[in-house]
Amino acid sequence: MLIITADDLGRDRGATDACMDCFREKKITSASIMVFMNDSRRAADLAIKEGLETGLHINLVLPYDAPGLPEDLKKSQNRTAAFFKRGPWTQVIYNPFIAEATAETIISQLEEYRRLFGRHPAYFNGHKHFHLSLNAILSGGVPRGAMVRRSFTFFRGEKPWPNRYYRRLIDAWLLKRYESTNDFFSLSPADDRPRLRGIIRLAQTRCVELMVHPWDPGHYRLLMGQDFADLAALCASGGFRMFKPKPRAIPDRNSS
Repeated sequence: MLIITADDLGRDRGATDACMDCFREKKITSASIMVFMNDSRRAADLAIKEGLETGLHINLVLPYDAPGLPEDLKKSQNRTAAFFKRGPWTQVIYNPFIAEATAETIISQLEEYRRLFGRHPAYFNGHKHFHLSLNAILSGGVPRGAMVRRSFTFFRGEKPWPNRYYRRLIDAWLLKRYESTNDFFSLSPADDRPRLRGIIRLAQTRCVELMVHPWDPGHYRLLMGQDFADLAALCASGGFRMFKPKPRAIPDRNSS
């Protein structure tokens, strides 16, 4: 089963409109929304009206820009952003000085999602994948047992072994506490057709999430093209609420 998730719904009008265009053309099956952003409210209204499944796109790095937000709400997120913007290495370092701010940021975003949609998110992921940073996963902000995006799956030879080993450790921890798909890939590089065909082959027998960014012109063109439609038709597709696999052993495809 292939779950095609568009990220950044609600970030701004352009991102929202591109996501909704793809949903109306049946090019995506789900979208993760950013709250407290310029277009969050309109995006939520559109998603509800048109029946688009949504999850929470946890945002620890991009400053809130919705009008009229109280300063104390932005204060915690500003602290997390100041740390995580220092570089990718901040994902693997636990900073006790932002622990409380991280938890408060995630919880407030979850509460805002519930306010906008009147229900829990179908799943959780994160902007720049910081939902898998040590500070985020140890914060307790995401309810135990929820569906959470795992770390990237790579085909043999795509990444050096330390990178693959670290991701396997994170996934092992994640699958003890949450549910997730069997595999997770990005559409990028969008021009690598053999890689995309490999992802589709996996989705014929496994539950695979494919992350797309419709606001990116390259992603948008590929998603709207006939080639992508023909490939996606080779496997079943759907949303997170249609299929929730039980935690299982991580496949050894990443080993060298």
